[in-house]
Amino acid sequence: MTKKKNTTIDENTNDLDEQIKAFLVDMGAYNLSSDNSNSSDTSNVTEPESESKSDYDYRLYRTTRYVDKGVTYFIPVDTESEGKYKLEDLIVNADEESFHHERIQNRLYFKPDTKRTIRIAVCASKVRGNDSPNNALFTLYREGCRTPIFKRLEYIDPNGYENSFTYEDSEKLLPGCYFLLIGNMENKLETESPLELMGTQLCYRFRILTEGVYLPKPEIKRVSVSRPVVEQGSICGTSGKLDIKIALKGWIEETSDFCIFCYNSDHRLIACVETGEKLTTQDQNTWLKLSLNSSDIWVEGNYSLVFVYNEEPIYLFTFYLSSRAFVQCEIKELQPDTFHYLMVKYGEKKVAWKSILCKVPGMRKMWEQFIPLIEETVFYELSCRQGMSIAKRNRHFVITGVESSVKIKAATYLSSIFLLGNDHVDKVDAMSLISSKNAMTPYEEVDTLMNNRSYHMICLNNFSVLLSPNGLPVLRKITEALQNQEHSWSLVLCGTESEVAQLFEMVPEWNAFFPKEYRLETGNYSLADILYLLVYLLEQQKYKLSPDAELCLYDAIKQSWDKGELMYWGEKEITGFVENAMLPFIRKRIMKRVLLTASPDAQALWTLRADDLELSFRNNQTNSFEENIKPLQAMIGLTEVKERLAEHFNLSCLQKMRQQAGLPVEDGGPYHMIFTGNPGTGKTTVAKLIGKIYHSLGILSKGDVVVTDRSHIVGQYVGDTENNMLDILEKSRGNVLFIDEAYTLYCGKDDRRDFGLRAIEVLLPILAQKNPDMLVIMAGYEKEMELMMNGNQGLAGRFPHKLYFSDYTADELFRIGQNLLEKGEYLLTKEAEELFRKLIAEAVANKNALFSNARWVEQVISSGILPVMAKRLMRTCQTLSKDMLRTIESGDVEEGMYRFINVLEEKPKRNPIGFRA
Repeated sequence: MTKKKNTTIDENTNDLDEQIKAFLVDMGAYNLSSDNSNSSDTSNVTEPESESKSDYDYRLYRTTRYVDKGVTYFIPVDTESEGKYKLEDLIVNADEESFHHERIQNRLYFKPDTKRTIRIAVCASKVRGNDSPNNALFTLYREGCRTPIFKRLEYIDPNGYENSFTYEDSEKLLPGCYFLLIGNMENKLETESPLELMGTQLCYRFRILTEGVYLPKPEIKRVSVSRPVVEQGSICGTSGKLDIKIALKGWIEETSDFCIFCYNSDHRLIACVETGEKLTTQDQNTWLKLSLNSSDIWVEGNYSLVFVYNEEPIYLFTFYLSSRAFVQCEIKELQPDTFHYLMVKYGEKKVAWKSILCKVPGMRKMWEQFIPLIEETVFYELSCRQGMSIAKRNRHFVITGVESSVKIKAATYLSSIFLLGNDHVDKVDAMSLISSKNAMTPYEEVDTLMNNRSYHMICLNNFSVLLSPNGLPVLRKITEALQNQEHSWSLVLCGTESEVAQLFEMVPEWNAFFPKEYRLETGNYSLADILYLLVYLLEQQKYKLSPDAELCLYDAIKQSWDKGELMYWGEKEITGFVENAMLPFIRKRIMKRVLLTASPDAQALWTLRADDLELSFRNNQTNSFEENIKPLQAMIGLTEVKERLAEHFNLSCLQKMRQQAGLPVEDGGPYHMIFTGNPGTGKTTVAKLIGKIYHSLGILSKGDVVVTDRSHIVGQYVGDTENNMLDILEKSRGNVLFIDEAYTLYCGKDDRRDFGLRAIEVLLPILAQKNPDMLVIMAGYEKEMELMMNGNQGLAGRFPHKLYFSDYTADELFRIGQNLLEKGEYLLTKEAEELFRKLIAEAVANKNALFSNARWVEQVISSGILPVMAKRLMRTCQTLSKDMLRTIESGDVEEGMYRFINVLEEKPKRNPIGFRA
């Protein structure tokens, strides 16, 4: 608890020296014997005969005159050259405003004609000495007044705990400039410390101002912005200054404070600047000349400047920054309920908002959704401070979007932004809640989580698995926890829009806990998001871009963006491009430059020039739609399948482009498919290509293929099938799930004994979602798949795309075989080629039900022709040349293919349908 001394100054004594003398005599510790005007000399100290604890405390300080800005102040001075405590933190703020400030700057704002209370908090620790008293002297001055407003000798806890005290005086704490002196302290604050040294005292300067909301708004006559032209006459493409010139009508008082916040079209804070002492008066106008110095590259587009007067946002200036010229600023007066007003008034005071989330890409829409919640938070805190009893506010959120990393990062800081009081953030995958390690306590994980939920924020991912039969008990336990109002906690659902819709459809009571305004959305990356994230990743490697490198990078990204090549890039693609393309090239360039320089400096090692950058975005794209669709188009045969898929892909691509352009988009999902056809017709190969194509379109987050069948799904015991299917679905998240011979999971409507039906029941919730970040493809023979779909209409309706893979013709099979031989660098003689074509045509003309198309051709080559060729070559005694090792003769073809033609007489042994004992 803070210990205070009753130390006052006799206000009836007019002379400064007499006031100080009376103050010291009152304390019984000092006896002034001289008046020294030298700012570095100190007064003599006469120690009293009997010394009390208070006398001993004040004997530590002497007094001296000190000249600051032309004014002479009588300030304390420590008796020793070094302080005995190190100051680790200092906060000076207005008590009544602290509820929405996480950190107050060196300006205090008060309402007019109200009591003014400042709170001073310090955190200090002892650095030397064991017998000195734990006290420090605090002296407050108003600039220009020689007499201190107050002196306080405060107890300092040497263990580093916060010590605080308040001072209240409406008559003395008037608008103006002040400084606080702290004695017996050393400055141990971080870099850019607000402290300076005044004699032997630490000095902290601050200003007291009247809140702008209570003052008349200054009238804006004109606003202009400009940027220095860089290389190639471009205004955009580099970081640096944006010059702003504002004309205010009339004379502006010195107790006025202005600052400007600059945002791009994504609501990302580009830079902010305070006016400082840049006010000039000319022609009955006051001119503000400011320079916004941004570390971010200026991108072509719309910008917003929020003009703040004494902490009150009053005007919004908007302009378009193009590569060659500026459009004149538009001036709009801000109202208290507008987006930019609320964002600056409250949002920018949040450390998590200003320092962390403003750098997260894809947050444009979420910023707009944050603002009403910030307003509600401020109202709630004001009500609590006034002792008002209001209804308990909502604490649960939904965050949807494609980029999982953005959702998780945004969820992590929700408690800090909205003052929810959650001390811990738990990131939980719903799969872990239903995959019990102990059969005796199958729900131990969720029970532990719910029992320890007080003051926790739980970010739940992959929650769609809770809709499966195994997940329903977990869902009920979470529902009970939501309904129990005794605990203060937050649940954040992080998923896709379709997952959320499916969850609330299955559990409608959850709608009450997640109101519409608490359902937040993240979006796709913009051009600026891609550029800034790429630069950030380079900075993480300690690289710094020169102006020409910035311009080169910006031009390359903009050109690729305008062509639509970067439309679906996210964190994975950007990180992969930096790590796999840019960094290796940069290291080679720098290494070469270092070797040519006898003594390279650090700047040469870390500063990147334009020719150090590898910017072939198109050549390095792993998710380009055009690049990924080429292998499908190059496949032999499958004309109808490729045409159907091309139509579907083109429509999906068009919808994504419309979405990027801000046009209305129809929901294209679901995308699940049925593949029917005989073996070897390319079903699995097409599924793999579809995964990559859908990934390039942003529909799938990964784009790989998980291949499975009944043998991997259906278990022997009760519960095995559900667990197996859940494991497969978890692996398939973001990918294509390809179920081969899927008809074997269905044995008819009435046979509930077959565990295959349990797999379908687990799969149905995924199939019901519009965009589940998963594509399910069921494949099998046409007749059996038709029987399965006809027997389960609910299942059939989940597969809007049905593709039939017809058998290959003889010519197509010949081209497939020829491609396989060319990949292995084998060469058919003319006679062998004619015989190969003839025998394939004969096999097709006489094929039976076991004929496996392309798979048959592959077997003919690998198990027939090549072994015969090897036997022939190994029998020769001469040295084998390269041509001999790659040439296939007609005898090799004839003997090798003989065993594969007209020898398949049995009917196909398909997997039985029905219950298996």
